Amino acid sequence: MQIPSIRKHIRHGLFISLLALSITACDKEEATVTLSLPDTPALASPDDDNANGDGTIALEIPNQTPVVDGDTATTEASTVENSQADAPEYPFKKLALESQLSQKFGRNVVASNQFIPDGFYPLGWSKDGNKFAYASQYITNGSAEGSTFNVYIQDLVTDEIIWKTPSKTSAKSTQKTNQWEQQKEAVLAALNKYKIAINSDFPLHSPPIVLKKDTLSYKIKVQKSKKYASLKGYEVFLKSSRKGIKKVANEHFKKRSFDEVGSKSQVHILGYLQGKNPNRIALLVGILELGWEGKKIVRYKVVGASLTAGKWKK
Repeated sequence: MQIPSIRKHIRHGLFISLLALSITACDKEEATVTLSLPDTPALASPDDDNANGDGTIALEIPNQTPVVDGDTATTEASTVENSQADAPEYPFKKLALESQLSQKFGRNVVASNQFIPDGFYPLGWSKDGNKFAYASQYITNGSAEGSTFNVYIQDLVTDEIIWKTPSKTSAKSTQKTNQWEQQKEAVLAALNKYKIAINSDFPLHSPPIVLKKDTLSYKIKVQKSKKYASLKGYEVFLKSSRKGIKKVANEHFKKRSFDEVGSKSQVHILGYLQGKNPNRIALLVGILELGWEGKKIVRYKVVGASLTAGKWKK
């Protein structure tokens, strides 16, 4: 057989083999992978079925166990464990304050990587609207990782903190434990004692405040220290179109130089929250404080104010 004829037969054989492989591959079914997401139960308020018959509130943290296939379950086990440990463990919604902070304290301050505000979490009101429960993430070491988380119940008539998380259950965010489980029993007992209903809707309002035929607004007056070049305190006033003006808060700061940790440089009212009582509000005050290594931290202060009662001056 001549050489060209041999080459021709070889090419023909290769073509037949490739054709057979292509037909075999096409006959096989394409493998598919189906991923399903777990159902996430919603948090229930006291008005839902989770409210117990004795008036206490049942709150549970949603169980969000990730679904993975058998091949990746082992390799991703450590990653899943770490992500769950670092995830928020409290069934509370943080109040969104980014726009208010930027508007009040300045975009340059808020945009800085040195700016770290505390976290503020409204929880609920008593039926008469005179008691307000909230939680606070308090920055202690210049970062969220070194913060503490506490729950407070405040009497908005006297501005007294009538209950706070017991110190033995005050949770540090650096602990690798379920912080809410540490505090859950004590917090729910306190909310039940003061008849506070957990809520999930907390709009932050801005003035003017319209009450029947009256229109009200508020303002803050800071007190500057000439000697220490920092703020030494502030006063909060309500102004009524019918009754005049009255002072609702007066706080003094510890004397510190402007570059000393804990010194205050700005104080602003970010807005107000209101329960079912139309005659009382909770003003949310933001205080800019110098932290470690030049960090700028915003602390929050709640100021209760009656829109009708009190000593008004024309």
